[in-house]
Amino acid sequence: MLCRQLGRASTPESFRLGANLTASVAERAALSLSGYASDINQNGLPEFALYSWYCPNACDGNEGALSFYEIQSGTHVVAITDRLPGVLAPGRLLHSTNPLTLRVSDVTREFAVRVPIDTWWVFEWDGDSFRDVSTDFADEYIAQTQPIVDRITARMGRPFTIDTYAHQIDPLLVIYLNEKAGHAGRGLAEYLRLTDPAAYPGTSHDALCWLQFTRAQLQNDLSAGQPYSVVHAWVPPLALEALRATGVYDLTACDPSPE
Repeated sequence: MLCRQLGRASTPESFRLGANLTASVAERAALSLSGYASDINQNGLPEFALYSWYCPNACDGNEGALSFYEIQSGTHVVAITDRLPGVLAPGRLLHSTNPLTLRVSDVTREFAVRVPIDTWWVFEWDGDSFRDVSTDFADEYIAQTQPIVDRITARMGRPFTIDTYAHQIDPLLVIYLNEKAGHAGRGLAEYLRLTDPAAYPGTSHDALCWLQFTRAQLQNDLSAGQPYSVVHAWVPPLALEALRATGVYDLTACDPSPE
């Protein structure tokens, strides 16, 4: 684990996460970042952060997360971010300043090796701990889906391709962002509309299989009352067989292609 001075832009290039590991001016002011200290919950008690690398898949040193520890007395230090469901990424800590909220990145949705689906939760300090207030920002999540929907709509009428990850990830962003907003049903309805095989004439056998499988997988998740599954770039054989066994979904495109 590595300590880093969050209050000034002194992070070596070799430790950068994405475009930037350092805090912006807005983040430094809102979160009281100064040297090694911070006050991300605005309760007047100083904290220090540890930056650690983690390797969800094929780590090459570019993944990392911050953990914050509050100094409550000369002998008492408390981890205040250890129960967050995702990670606090350097340079992406701040969600809003009024109210002060944090962006917690969801790193569980990895579409392919080192290809994340970028979604996040919003958390706010309630005086005792950080709590999930993502649904308070539902309109913001939904607004962010609109340009994605426009991109997908512009591609309709042509074959759906699984050769370009972006074409597969776009509809997944729509459903996952709606889920974070507390509108799982709305997200599924949009996903089903945007991935309707009839809207993509000439689509290949393999691409049709992926469309049918993901549509079935996500419908099955909602009907079971569980969070949406992580959808990958491929069709897992065991998951496919489990969905076939339900006898509910059209998965004919996943049958062996005719010779």
